[in-house]
Amino acid sequence: MEFRVAILSSFFRALAKTGKVKSLTIKHLQDCMRKELFASADFVAVRQRLRELHLMIATESNETAPALDIDLHANSRGFDRSLPRFWLQPTTPQLTRLTLYSTECFWGVWPFTDLRAIPPFPKLVSLSLGNFTIAHDWQIDWVVSHGATLKELILDDCLIVTALRMDRSQTAANFPEMAPLRPPKKDEDSEDSENSENSEDGHENDEEDGGGEDERDDVQYLKEVDLRWYQVLDRFGTNLPLLQRFDMGSGDWQCGNAFEERYDLKSQIPYGSIV
Repeated sequence: MEFRVAILSSFFRALAKTGKVKSLTIKHLQDCMRKELFASADFVAVRQRLRELHLMIATESNETAPALDIDLHANSRGFDRSLPRFWLQPTTPQLTRLTLYSTECFWGVWPFTDLRAIPPFPKLVSLSLGNFTIAHDWQIDWVVSHGATLKELILDDCLIVTALRMDRSQTAANFPEMAPLRPPKKDEDSEDSENSENSEDGHENDEEDGGGEDERDDVQYLKEVDLRWYQVLDRFGTNLPLLQRFDMGSGDWQCGNAFEERYDLKSQIPYGSIV
């Protein structure tokens, strides 16, 4: 992380001096960075001038157990906190083009990104999403909230998740009122309470520093999602009246070119999508 922070600090320092950069594209942006970078005068100066923002976010990897990559602590912090707080909310009034991709993991449902915390972009004409997962009506609400301006929408390898098996942290983010398949044991409740108290004592201060993995537990939650693509597409047709280009498919993820070639995406129903 220190190496990437140093490189990005130098990068934004150079951009801040030019005073002319209005479009920013970063591939393999680390998902979780130190807050000092985002608070720097150089970063803020560059961000204030942006009219286009294109990010492909790189996530940490557990080489010994790749199946657990989705649970890495930094992934959740990056998508749920860093992305909205430092990139999207501050640029809401000005962006005309926005691209959000993830290199490896799917995002949206988990790692969780709460689009409800991001106001609509009043000038947005182009939106591209890659590896984005959908399980909530409010995710579609956010997209169609740009109906007054949006002319281009690209969904690259974006899936509706129709069935979810979640642990407590995943459920708390997505379906906070949902009951588990079985209630937690009393000792688990006590442990949760103790962990919550510890968090309030200051662990929150390290939120952008990455960190270890969230511990998994054996309390499971199951959720079936009724949303289907025919409903989503109908909403796009009704609520995006200015749309001139709509592409939904799967880009060249295998060779790592999906991000660069997103505007060449050929429309098709991605494998695994539920119509």
